Amino acid sequence: MSGPDTVGGNGKPLYDVIMTCNYSPWSSYSGGGQKSVHMLATAMVRQGMRVGVVYSKGPWESVKDHPQPEYDVHWAGFVSFKPSISSPLRFLNGILFWRKVRALSSANTIIHANGDEASLFSFIPNKARFIYTNRYPEFPEFMLANAGRSFRNPLTWLAIFCKEPRFAAIALGLRGADAVTVTSDHSRSQVSRSFGVDAKTLTVVPNGIDPDFLEMPIDTGKNQGVLFFGRLTRAKGPDLALEAYARLPADLREAHPLNFIGNGPVRKELEERAKALGVKANFPGWVSGRELARVILDHRAVCLPSREESFGNAVVETL
Repeated sequence: MSGPDTVGGNGKPLYDVIMTCNYSPWSSYSGGGQKSVHMLATAMVRQGMRVGVVYSKGPWESVKDHPQPEYDVHWAGFVSFKPSISSPLRFLNGILFWRKVRALSSANTIIHANGDEASLFSFIPNKARFIYTNRYPEFPEFMLANAGRSFRNPLTWLAIFCKEPRFAAIALGLRGADAVTVTSDHSRSQVSRSFGVDAKTLTVVPNGIDPDFLEMPIDTGKNQGVLFFGRLTRAKGPDLALEAYARLPADLREAHPLNFIGNGPVRKELEERAKALGVKANFPGWVSGRELARVILDHRAVCLPSREESFGNAVVETL
């Protein structure tokens, strides 16, 4: 635990870094962003920094009995009726995160955010710097068409808010940050076009990797099966993996079963489609980082046909 050992005169922890992320690594709705925040926070603690992370959870969600990380965990509310990326009320999460982070931040604290939860962080006066990392894989055409529009014009903000309030929240946080990082050159181009930011001011910091994937011995393993892992959403393309697998000869499918590691809103649809195709597909849910490293090595092939991706953790982990 890094924070409570040292407190300021007002009794609150003195953090070197406060990180934020919607959902948590232990939420039912989790993916690469939550994993990256967890890994970065853990690495910074091991370098002697005092780190607190603010995750969110909604009233519908019970996150308990999770492993205690080396950093301090704090919780903000999540304004939504169910766990989902696109919620019409999600932009309101910025208020809840702002209140929580403002209460924890001090003059020497670096705030590092990863998404729309950071919309109001530039308005926190008691901080050293505010860093924004864009982890959104792809922006829709109506955002990319914003290239050349002025964000000084209120109509630009109104047009974005009416189409997708979450993107207006991202714009507010990203444009108010002291520095912005992206995970790839493609992401830099997307952010620059969508939010009217000079690409030269955006720094590319590629995704890191869980040490479990570096420490796991590489042996022959079972070398059987086809694996998809990640959040089961249309953007990640699990349906494409299923349709492609169904076209394999029957003897290959018999020798190499199809496994989906993960969970998400299209799982039931995938299960029904697999049944209609006469394909046996297994859905064991999420596994830990070390278990995932072993599962990857046990399979003959990994299939990751994402429709939207900057350069995701899954690609790095598979390589």
